[in-house]
Amino acid sequence: MNWQQLCGNSYLKNLPFKKELNKFGQVVLTPLSETLSVLQGQIILKLIAVTESKGNVFSECPIKTLDNIKIADVAWISTQRHRSAKKGPIYIIAPEICLELTPIQNNEKITLFKRKLYFEAGAKEVWLCGEDGDIIFYNQQGRIAQSVLMPNFPYHIDA
Repeated sequence: MNWQQLCGNSYLKNLPFKKELNKFGQVVLTPLSETLSVLQGQIILKLIAVTESKGNVFSECPIKTLDNIKIADVAWISTQRHRSAKKGPIYIIAPEICLELTPIQNNEKITLFKRKLYFEAGAKEVWLCGEDGDIIFYNQQGRIAQSVLMPNFPYHIDA
């Protein structure tokens, strides 16, 4: 299955899951939670406030990775990068910031794998936000104390 087929599949369209594809074209479903949805909205609002319109903030960003299409829950991309990164319905270059909301049941291997994929696709920072609202920031070298791209972004978001 490819991305266009997944998006157009009437059986999968209304399922309450985040939908991604792995390198074999298999659909990977991640359950959604109300808490993570609220956090996603709050993060988008905060990002809009701190970026001062110097780029685009959006949710559910489809990114072409070495393991097929992955969805960043929240992303920020500069105006300059946006021009060359988007081809059709997907981003062939990752936005500068990719954020993953991580359910409690999500394990460390999965988040490490996705961080690696986003960095390989060109992300400058990957942020993880757990259901507790705490945000952990990473660059390609590893965990960092705060975002370099958005140094005024808070370490915690209230749901």
